[in-house]
Amino acid sequence: MGHQPRNRSARRITRGVHGKEATEGGREDRTRGGDIVLVVERVLVVEVVLVVEVVVVVVVVVVVVVVVVVVVEVVLVVVIVVVVVVIIVVVVVVGVVVVVVLIVVVVVVVVVVVVEVVLVVVVVVVVIIVVVVVV
Repeated sequence: MGHQPRNRSARRITRGVHGKEATEGGREDRTRGGDIVLVVERVLVVEVVLVVEVVVVVVVVVVVVVVVVVVVEVVLVVVIVVVVVVIIVVVVVVGVVVVVVLIVVVVVVVVVVVVEVVLVVVVVVVVIIVVVVVV
């Protein structure tokens, strides 16, 4: 029994230059051992797709975080307005001392500023984590 040639009828092969074969699945190259090695073009396409996915994820996260921050800002402004109105009503109706009103206003402003700083830090940390995890 002599050497049996491999059956290549299972897939259509057209010979190209330098031993490369163009098949239905795309361009492939064969090493000396007959192993199929994918051409670099497919890897580049996968990398481009991954970069696009990373950009999309980062943009979505940033948009969501910005929307959350804006909503919290609106809520804080409403809370400040309500507190000021309540303080004015209390001062007019009950006649509380002005110093107490000023102390309450200062406390509210400090709380709002602290919440703002915390929100900014959270946004930065979330964006950094998303970029590091996805990339």
